[in-house]
Amino acid sequence: MGVFVTEDIMPKKELNFKASKVTTKSDDPPSELNNRWNGVEIFIRNLTQFEMFLCDSYTNWGRAAKGPASTVLPFSTMTYSYCNKTFSPGGVGAGNAFKLRLDSSQEFAIAIGFTNARLACRKAGIKNSSKAEDGYDAANDQRQSIVSGEYEGKCEETGDSVKFTIEAASEPGSITTITIEQRIKG
Repeated sequence: MGVFVTEDIMPKKELNFKASKVTTKSDDPPSELNNRWNGVEIFIRNLTQFEMFLCDSYTNWGRAAKGPASTVLPFSTMTYSYCNKTFSPGGVGAGNAFKLRLDSSQEFAIAIGFTNARLACRKAGIKNSSKAEDGYDAANDQRQSIVSGEYEGKCEETGDSVKFTIEAASEPGSITTITIEQRIKG
């Protein structure tokens, strides 16, 4: 039996339909990265029925060109960017942590990290943590993913018990892509 969530869970068919409507790629590159070396664009896709809240930020080097919003709504995206500091060709190394609010008392924490160093490849990382530096420390040049434990809730349509997990992945590249999915079992 999973951890019980008091929030009603939408039916699998509706969840999948809404998630399929969320765009898969970022819009045009952010203008704040023009004339900057080693910038990083971060594109977050929230494919869950839950709202995400920014809870921590960490910068090892560089600066936020357009920092993350404080929330990411259900079934939506957010794009933000980091760049080198003025007159610094060094690049970017930073992280942010978010909490996915499952109900009034339970959250799932996701720390993400990203780098684009002058003399190295682009990296991204993801970890189950509310500390942004943990996401930064996890960054590497490979795709990474994490999966929550099992949660259980009541289907808003039928009242039946529904089991689900939260799965999150980081993908390094010219656009660092973070995807958070709600997977209903069965």
